[in-house]
Amino acid sequence: MLRDDQEIAEIISQHPEQTPEAIEKACKAFLKGDLTLTFGRGGETEDFLMAQQLQFANILVNVLQNKHWNLIETNNSRSFLTSDNPVITMPPPYHPRGRHWGYVDGDILLPLSPKRALWFTNRPLANKVIAIHRNKMPEFQFYTITQCDTSVFSHVKSKEFQRVLDSTEQGQAYEVHLPREES
Repeated sequence: MLRDDQEIAEIISQHPEQTPEAIEKACKAFLKGDLTLTFGRGGETEDFLMAQQLQFANILVNVLQNKHWNLIETNNSRSFLTSDNPVITMPPPYHPRGRHWGYVDGDILLPLSPKRALWFTNRPLANKVIAIHRNKMPEFQFYTITQCDTSVFSHVKSKEFQRVLDSTEQGQAYEVHLPREES
């Protein structure tokens, strides 16, 4: 947010009691790490954060209501993964490379089981369970892995899954939960 000139302009407009220079100086200090902000639990901080989450939930309900709900199913040995962040945003097809996406303009994936997931899209796909081809599954796995907080979960030990995991930037997934090998 602090790297976006429009966001900074919005902050400046919302705080006329501060000079634009002071706000820009504070933004640069945050980006450099010279200025940090910590929140304590309880009181006004917790009330503010809870209000923000409820406001976001209201927006998200409207977003999901306006998306096309598609039940998808893998038709091969590759399975859906889940993580400690089970709701995954993905770029829609033909999304310009390097541009950001979010809940409104992107697709949303919600794995339900190793074989099925809900895929919320901005375009209709089909009025039946959609079979997902083997070549598409690494994309779903990649976004699940890269958007986890610290853990990714799989019901099988898989070389394909391991390849996807290994292709992500180091440090993005800290812990992977796979079933134990039977001896």
